Amino acid sequence: MNAPADSLLEMARSGDTDQLESIWLERMESPGELAPYLEAIEALTEAGRRGPACDLLKVLAAALEKGDRFEDQFEALKVLVELGNDDAGLRPELLRVLEKAYGTEPWYPHYLERSGLSGETRLREALEHWTLLRGFCPGEVIYHRNRGTVALVESFNKVEEEILVAFEGGPKTEFPLETAEEVLQPLARDDLRAMRIRDLEGAQQFARENHPLVLRKVAQLFRGRATAPQVKETLNGTIVPIKEWAGWWKKAKAASVKDPYLAVEGSATRPIFNLRERPITLAEEAQQTLFRAENLAQAVEYTRRYIKTGLQGDDLAPLLDIIGRQCEGYIEDEGQKTAVLEGLLLIEEHGRTPEPSSAHVVETAVRDEAIIELFDSLENPESRTAALEVLRKAMPDEWADTLVVDFANLPATILEGAASMLAAESQSNRLAPLFAELVKRPSRSPAPLVYLGHLWAGGHLGEHGLTGSEILQGLVSLASVLNSKRRDVPERPRLVKRLIQLLTAQSGKLINNLVSVTSSEASSSLIKIAETTPDFPVEISEALLIAAREHHPSLFGKKDDTPFWEGDFIISTQRGIEKRREDLRNLIEDKIPANSRAIGEAASFGDLSENSEWESAIHEQKLLTEKATQIQAELEKARTIEGEELPEGKVAPGVKVELEVEGGEHRTFSILGPWDADGKTVVSYRSPIALGLLSHAVGETVQLELPGETMTVTILSIERII
Repeated sequence: MNAPADSLLEMARSGDTDQLESIWLERMESPGELAPYLEAIEALTEAGRRGPACDLLKVLAAALEKGDRFEDQFEALKVLVELGNDDAGLRPELLRVLEKAYGTEPWYPHYLERSGLSGETRLREALEHWTLLRGFCPGEVIYHRNRGTVALVESFNKVEEEILVAFEGGPKTEFPLETAEEVLQPLARDDLRAMRIRDLEGAQQFARENHPLVLRKVAQLFRGRATAPQVKETLNGTIVPIKEWAGWWKKAKAASVKDPYLAVEGSATRPIFNLRERPITLAEEAQQTLFRAENLAQAVEYTRRYIKTGLQGDDLAPLLDIIGRQCEGYIEDEGQKTAVLEGLLLIEEHGRTPEPSSAHVVETAVRDEAIIELFDSLENPESRTAALEVLRKAMPDEWADTLVVDFANLPATILEGAASMLAAESQSNRLAPLFAELVKRPSRSPAPLVYLGHLWAGGHLGEHGLTGSEILQGLVSLASVLNSKRRDVPERPRLVKRLIQLLTAQSGKLINNLVSVTSSEASSSLIKIAETTPDFPVEISEALLIAAREHHPSLFGKKDDTPFWEGDFIISTQRGIEKRREDLRNLIEDKIPANSRAIGEAASFGDLSENSEWESAIHEQKLLTEKATQIQAELEKARTIEGEELPEGKVAPGVKVELEVEGGEHRTFSILGPWDADGKTVVSYRSPIALGLLSHAVGETVQLELPGETMTVTILSIERII
C-alpha cells in the first residue's frame, strides 16, 4: 500500500529515517512523480542526514531506470552530484543514462560536447551547462531577459548550431547557441508561462483544480510575493478565462488562507500572497501571529481574522486561551477597557464563560456614564452587535432607557442594531419625538435619522406629528447632507446605501406616495436639490422625477418635439452607468498603478534610449490615462433611461423591438445605452440598426442603412423594458 506523497516529506523532517526508508522501498516498484522524493531528499540533507539521502537516491535512480524513466533517472543522479558524490564514479553513469534518454535527438551530440560533460570540465559545472542547454530543445519554452517575453523553441539547426524560437504574439527568430545562452532563460515545464505556451487548455484545467498551487506559482514569478493586481494580470484572460475569473478568484482567496505554503497579508479584497520557506498549518500560523501581537486589541483582531478563514474547534481553543489570559490581566486597566470587552465578547461567542464576563464590563461602563464612549470604541461589527445583546441581558430594566435617551449620540456603527432591538421589544415608539425633531434638522444627526426613517417606514414609530411632505423634504435634504459632508459623517457610504433602500423600496412606491402629498412648489425645490448636489444618489433623483411627472406634470412644462435621446449626452441604464464607473475604477486602481510599476521596472534595465520595455510602458501609460480621461468625461454627460419619459408606441431607448426582415425572418433585440450593449440581443441606441428605427411605430416598414448593406424591416411589436 502506497503512503500519501507528502508523508515522505513529513517523515524526512521528523527524523524517522527507518520508517522513511521502509515506505521509500515499498514505493520503488512504481515510484510515481519524482518531485516528492526530491523534496524528501532536500529535507534529509538540511537535517544533516546526507548519507541516508544518498543511499535513498541511488535506490530511486535504479528503480527509475528499471521503468525506462531515463530523464528522471538523470535528474536523481544530478542531485547525487550536488550532494558531493565522487565525480569520477558518476560521470560514466550520467553519460550512459543521457545516451539512453536523448541519444537519437539531432541536438544531443552538440549539446553534450558544448556542455563539457563528455570532456574534462568539472562535473558540477558541466551539469549546470547541460541543464541550460537542455532548456533550448524543441518544445521547451524560454524567456527573453531583455524583451520580457516568452517563446516556444521550434527547432534546432545542427549545421549552424542555432535554435529557432516563436515569440508569443510575435515573429520567429533564430539564435546562435552562444547568443541564446546570454539572453534566453529556459523555463521549467511547471512554470505558468511555460504551461500557457505548451498547453493552454491543460493549464486552464490545472488552474480549475489547483487554486492555491496556482497562487504559489504566481508568487514564484514575483520573487515570492504577489499582489492581487499581479495575480490578475498573470492569470485573467489566459490561464483563467475571463468568464471564469470572478468565481476562480473567490475560491482561490478562500483556499489560500489554508495553504501551508502561503502566508496571506493585506485585505480580503486586495490580498498579498507570500511564499513560505517551510509549510505550516493555519493553526500553527495563528498561534505564532498571536504571540507577535503588540497588544490585546491586536490579538483579538488577529483571532477574528483567523476565525473568518475557517479556524475553529480544537485549533481555535489555544487562541481563545491566550485572549482569556490577557483579558484577566488587563481587567483593572482603564486604558484597556475596550480591548478587554472585545476579547470577552469573542470568547463568549464560542461558548465559553470567562471570568469576569462582558456583562460586568458593560454594567461598569453604564454606571460610569461611559456606555456611548465604550460602544463607539468597538471597531468590530460582531462585537458591537454582541455588546448590545449583553447590555439587554445585563440590565433588563434599564437597557431600553439607555438606548432611547442616547440614541442620537450612539455611534453610527451600532445604530441599526439598536433600532432593530428597540423595535423587536416594542420600545421604538419612544423615538418618535426624536424623529420629528431630526426630520426638520437633518444636518444635526444624519446617521440616527437614516435608521429612524427605516423604523418609521416599517410602522415602528407610532404618532410623530409630521406630514408626508415634511418627511420627504427631510429625507431628500438628508441625502444632500450625506453627499456634501463626505468627510464629516462616519459610515457615510453605508448610510447613503440604506437611505437609497428606504426611499426607493418597492420600485419607488414610498417616494411616490410622499410626492403625491407634496405640493408642486415643494417637489420642484426637492428636484432642484437633487440636480445641484454633487454626486446626489441617482436612484433617489430618478424616483423623484418619475413621481413628479406623475403627480405634478405641470413642473415639466410643454415639451418640444425633440426626442429625449438627441443631444450632447449619453443615455444609459443605471446598471450601464455603474458598469462604466467600474471600468474607470479598474483603470485608476489597478491598471494605471500596475503600469507605473512596469515603468519603474523597465527603467531599472538601464539606458532608456535603447530600452524597448520602457518605451512600451510609457506608451501604455499615455493610452491608459487618455482612456481614463475619456471615461470620466463620458460619465459627466451620462443620463439614465429610467429618468426619461418614453414616447408611447414609438421605438426609443428602453424598449424591446421585434422585426420582420424582408424574406420572413424575425429578429428581436433591446435598445439601450452604449454601456448596456452586448452585440447580440442588446444594441446601443447609437448603433446603425437602432438609429434607423428610433421614433418609428408598430406596422411601419423601415429601410435600414447598415455597414455594407441595406435592410428592409417591418416593426411587429414594441415592448417597454424600463
